[in-house]
Amino acid sequence: MKSFIDRGLSLLPHDMDILPARAMMYSTAFQESGFQKRRQVVKFKDVGKIVYGQARSFWQFETSGVRGVLEHHSSSYHARLVLSLLYINKDNAFEAIAYSDALASAFARLLLWQYPDPLPDENNPDEGWKQYNSLWKPGKPRPEAWPDNFKRGWELAIIENGG
Repeated sequence: MKSFIDRGLSLLPHDMDILPARAMMYSTAFQESGFQKRRQVVKFKDVGKIVYGQARSFWQFETSGVRGVLEHHSSSYHARLVLSLLYINKDNAFEAIAYSDALASAFARLLLWQYPDPLPDENNPDEGWKQYNSLWKPGKPRPEAWPDNFKRGWELAIIENGG
């Protein structure tokens, strides 16, 4: 996980790479996909048939989320720069985000960058939930899973930070 998070963050200004951002990125990916699926699985039909949903990447971006990162005043410049650095046309960003972990992690950070309040510290899962819910707008929110995912996200971010 660390290598593609590092790669995504390396495409952004250095001041965006902070411990609370990494923790929220991990927490959100644990909440959205458990780092298991790069394409949303809606349901299994019969044996061996999978029905895929709209969302892509470990952060489960939908087209509106990708568009939001590309168009929001605080993230659009950086999003377009990331696409340029990765040689991805903006019209292909949604499909590419399923397979480019660097792109997905950079866009996850840029979505968090849009939130007006400071990112939560490790003792504030409620603020983390508020920010996650506001930014990702999950269709099936699963608030009961958030405290554990938030804790796991912070633990991983701290370990990677050498702590």
